[in-house]
Amino acid sequence: MRKSLRIRARVKWSLLIVLGCLLIAIPTVQAHALLVRSLPEAGAELTAAPATIELWFSEPLEPQFSNIHRVDAQGNELVHGASLVDPADPMHMSLPLTALSPGIYTVVWRTLSGADGHEWVGSFPLTLLNPDGTRPARGIAPVVAAQRGQLPTPIEVVTRWLPLMGAIFLLGVLIFRTFVAHPLTVEQIDGASTTSAAHFTAVVQRSVDSALFVGLIAVLAGGWLQMLVQTLSLGNLSALPDLLLRTRTGNLILYRQFFTGLLLLSLIARAVRTPAGLARR
Repeated sequence: MRKSLRIRARVKWSLLIVLGCLLIAIPTVQAHALLVRSLPEAGAELTAAPATIELWFSEPLEPQFSNIHRVDAQGNELVHGASLVDPADPMHMSLPLTALSPGIYTVVWRTLSGADGHEWVGSFPLTLLNPDGTRPARGIAPVVAAQRGQLPTPIEVVTRWLPLMGAIFLLGVLIFRTFVAHPLTVEQIDGASTTSAAHFTAVVQRSVDSALFVGLIAVLAGGWLQMLVQTLSLGNLSALPDLLLRTRTGNLILYRQFFTGLLLLSLIARAVRTPAGLARR
């Protein structure tokens, strides 16, 4: 009977360890959807206006949160058709253009990576020459103030690392419980009185549960903070449902939050049991 209980306990905690590995396995790649090439090329001087602007990026894009627009020399955004991420090639995005007059323009893009959920903003100048081939006499390509640097902000670092560190801590606790604490409690039960063995087991269990609670809260809090910061960076809190439900990164975070929440509810349910019931475990 005792051997059967030991096997069941090991199976239960091994499954929890596997779940902990799944939590850690959610992608945390620190990369971005960067511009690889464009048509027309960046900085090109054209004698004829292109029908579209074509951009190719280093990672798949989230269509709902990626776009291209064009700015004139005075910094005014020019209205064209909606930019489109190619369904057949999610790394390719295009913007149809209406007739352009000679001038110096800035092509601005904003991307949200489908691989890691990171946002990026960039731009390049594009010049349409006069009919005689000369450069426009006035205006320069404006600098895009939203251009991002290579380093993430401190709050982005916190939101990325908090769930990861929480999952690592959680995995460490589960490994300790399975391969260190469990053999100790079994040895204590085999070699001590029933009362002292039950007390020792209860103390170990409460300590492990407290550590698990801390790890689970860190994973949950980090996940929601990450999505909140991402939504604020997009400048529209109403975009949060779309970000969660219609992007790959949002889906992965929802899955992680769901399974983490189940573990937390299980932990809380066990915590409200009577001390006697816990002691008999």
